[in-house]
This record gives sequence, structure tokens and C-alpha cells, in this order.
Amino acid sequence: LDAMMVEEKSPWEVSPDTAYFIHQALSEISRCLKPGGRFISITFAQPFFRKRLYARSEYDWSIRHQSYGEGFEYFVFVMTKGEELSTQG
Repeated sequence: LDAMMVEEKSPWEVSPDTAYFIHQALSEISRCLKPGGRFISITFAQPFFRKRLYARSEYDWSIRHQSYGEGFEYFVFVMTKGEELSTQG
């Protein structure tokens, strides 16, 4: 998803076009996953910014994330289809 965000000026405000495009992509990813299936996203974007995009009940998945590295961290998000949505950890 980072590639879809490259034209954005600020991570605080995603343009309507980009938000729509990301929603369409995540909807299709969710549709293709079977229960228990996982979507893994690796990003340099802070969790606050990505969780806003990933945490929608219509995707029918849970969200977990881990951070790796020191100073220049990257984040691994794991969304699991069919599990209760929780934006915690």
C-alpha cells in the first residue's frame, strides 16, 4: 500500500481518491481470503497511519502489528480473516 500513498503530501490527510483506491484494494484482498487466511503488509509508515486504513469491520479481519529495527523502524501488519476486529497491538 505504500506505493499507492506515494503522491500523498501528508500522512495525516489521505486524499479521497487515494482512500477510495486503497479501500477497493483492501476490499478485494478481504474478499479473496478464506477464513483464517492472512494478509501481511510491511511498511515504514507508523501504525497510527496504517491502522486507520486497515481497521474497517467490513473487511472482517483482525489486525496485529510488530515493529522491527531501531531508529529507522519498519512495521509488519498481519490481518487474519474471520477474526474479531481489534485495533489494539
